[in-house]
Amino acid sequence: MQRDYFKIEKNSGDFPYYAGDPQKLTIVQWLSLVLVLLAQFWIMSTATLSFLPKGIATALMDIFLVGVPMGLLWWFTKHAIGALFKPLKWRDTLTIIKYVLLMVVIGLGSTIALNLIGQTTNGDVAGDQVTGLVGYLAVFLDNILSLFWEELISLIPLLAMMAGLKALGVSRKISIILSTIVTSILFGALHLPSYQWNVPMVFTSIVFLRLILDVLYLKTKNIWLTYVTHLLYDSFFFALPLIFGLIFKH
Repeated sequence: MQRDYFKIEKNSGDFPYYAGDPQKLTIVQWLSLVLVLLAQFWIMSTATLSFLPKGIATALMDIFLVGVPMGLLWWFTKHAIGALFKPLKWRDTLTIIKYVLLMVVIGLGSTIALNLIGQTTNGDVAGDQVTGLVGYLAVFLDNILSLFWEELISLIPLLAMMAGLKALGVSRKISIILSTIVTSILFGALHLPSYQWNVPMVFTSIVFLRLILDVLYLKTKNIWLTYVTHLLYDSFFFALPLIFGLIFKH
């Protein structure tokens, strides 16, 4: 392991694209990807597609969110988009479970702490609207693509910032630390509208949860692991109203 690598990166290699493995993206290409993702966030926040049935509108928006940046990345990397993914192995299951449990502890802990100091903990709009099994399944199906896009809107800016810092001569470790902190804060900020601008909750929960997922990515260099972990974590919390409803109903 090279001196400029962290210990947890053992056997995971280097990050894709930012340093030329297997294909180096230019700063202009990185900026294009980041700007496209931010433009998509604005479109998602403002477009309603009210002329379509809700399920179809949601599906079309999810396909648009994932398809456009993935298509651009496919083009920019000369079709070497596979470097973003690694095959999942059975031993990855334990890693995913560990990180999901860690995120659950932090998520519940931050909620309890905020309530103890008198802060409101209003949740995600999508989570608040979960009513019954059908509602939960609808949210879960939406999350399958939307949470993958959330991984893209976090990890692509992270790699882009690392590429920019590398071009400026900043060491690899410092680049990783700075990029992880900045993009985690950006990720939290993008969640503010969904959480009714609840700054304390977003910056004591969402930002720290994103940091955990970024550490998992640092360790594995595999977007599949961060995506599955993210999906399972959100699925657990969105299921809580359904579970509590069943418990208190009986």
